[in-house]
Amino acid sequence: MLGTAPARPTKRSDADRTSGFLADVKAFRAFGRPTEAFEEEGIPYLVNAFWTAAQRQAHGLHEISYRACFKPQLPAFFIARLTAPGEGVHDPFMGRGTTPLQAALMGRRPIGNDLNPLAVLLTRPRLAPPSREAVMRRLDAVPWDRGTIEREDLLAFYHPGTLRRLEALRA
Repeated sequence: MLGTAPARPTKRSDADRTSGFLADVKAFRAFGRPTEAFEEEGIPYLVNAFWTAAQRQAHGLHEISYRACFKPQLPAFFIARLTAPGEGVHDPFMGRGTTPLQAALMGRRPIGNDLNPLAVLLTRPRLAPPSREAVMRRLDAVPWDRGTIEREDLLAFYHPGTLRRLEALRA
């Protein structure tokens, strides 16, 4: 988690959470219209417009390309209603880490795993991003003048000076 964890909240019972959550969903009007509640063949339905253009804006840390990803407002909706600051939020199929990252941004303890090892590589650095100063120190330490072109075929895409600098950064 980023920073220090807040004090542990008072625990609510599962029944209190469930009834409070359902009441929150039924009363939800933030996206322009009230939640429509109805029942069909004994199955209750709660419907509301969630994916408005304004709701698609998110923290810049979420911007990373990954298959089967969703916007962070979806886990944020549930995190806000089902957990309190300081509590853990577990995502057993974290993919690019949208849910753990959103949990951390909302003051919860992010917990996640995924079968794909790439998931950890995509998530962990965003949970503890380096400071601007740390990035500048690292860039200042790169021997930019020592870059050598390893692959001539890449000159079709890069100017020789740019490719030398990319090779120096890579090394």
